[in-house]
Amino acid sequence: MKKEKELLVEKRTREHISTAAQNATKLIADAADRATSTIANAVLEATKLLALNAAEATKLLAEKNASDHDLLIELRTRMEGLKVDIKEMRDGHAGKIDNHETRLKVLCEWRAAVDGKEGAAERINTLEKTRSNYAVWMTGITAILSVLVGLLVYHILH
Repeated sequence: MKKEKELLVEKRTREHISTAAQNATKLIADAADRATSTIANAVLEATKLLALNAAEATKLLAEKNASDHDLLIELRTRMEGLKVDIKEMRDGHAGKIDNHETRLKVLCEWRAAVDGKEGAAERINTLEKTRSNYAVWMTGITAILSVLVGLLVYHILH
């Protein structure tokens, strides 16, 4: 009966750990998908903005052919700023995706270790046995001390 309870507790513990690992894996995968989507949207918006600025620059160049030099310097400056902004956005999101991938890898390794080893259940069983042994020893020591105190009181009173 006691072994059946221990096996049931061990089975439930494994199920809870497995469920928690699966949920965590799903959450990390969802976060990675959202990050990828955010990067794609940011790149698309930057591309549209870049195309819009290029079209605007072409239009301005066609209209003001006389002041080409000043306009080209201004446009070059704007384009360099846009390139830097796009690179920073891409690098920032790439770092986040790498971080998510690292976490996912660690979680998968942890789950494989938990599923592959029964160390947690064995440790719980060992701790329960140790606690039971401790309770037995404390009961015995208390009984011995009670007898000794009783004898001491008896000798003092007689």
